[in-house]
Amino acid sequence: TDEFLMKLSELSGIPIPEQLEIERGQAVDAMTDSHSWIHGKRFAIYGEPDLVYSVVGFMLEMGAEP
Repeated sequence: TDEFLMKLSELSGIPIPEQLEIERGQAVDAMTDSHSWIHGKRFAIYGEPDLVYSVVGFMLEMGAEP
């Protein structure tokens, strides 16, 4: 999402809205706080393929093991 927003900003010449930057900071803080609880844990996810793909990618970034 970061890369997408930065590319849109680059192509349009419009800066990324401050509210999105604030929300991104909150998301990064939440990920940092929960990393120690998720890292190294095993998980299984079942559901609609597009959603599962996204959630698995997120969990892998957090250090969980499928």
